[in-house]
Amino acid sequence: MKALQILATMCMHPRVKPYQAKELANICKVSLATTYYALSQLRKAGLVEHVQNGFIVSQVILSAGALYQQQLAHMSVQTLMEELYVTKNSKATKH
Repeated sequence: MKALQILATMCMHPRVKPYQAKELANICKVSLATTYYALSQLRKAGLVEHVQNGFIVSQVILSAGALYQQQLAHMSVQTLMEELYVTKNSKATKH
């Protein structure tokens, strides 16, 4: 579960600068050893990447987030269109 906490922290606070393991340990209030182990597991799963000076969220996570946002936007437009259709039809039946 610490790995998910670390991943959630990285996702909720997006930035360009990579996270240092020590920094994540401090933010998540876990030991540095636990943080390194969690980051190792996240790397194996393809969820984070190790770059020259720290750790970043992987393209898999970024793509999933973008797809999710796209689906939400589509659902919002579809819901709005349905509401407009219902409103238009309810006004038409009243006359």
